[in-house]
Amino acid sequence: MHVLAVNRKLHTYELVS
Repeated sequence: MHVLAVNRKLHTYELVS
């Protein structure tokens, strides 16, 4: 499953498997 994670330092969203 892919989970949407928040990168707080870069203020971006990224998909992690």
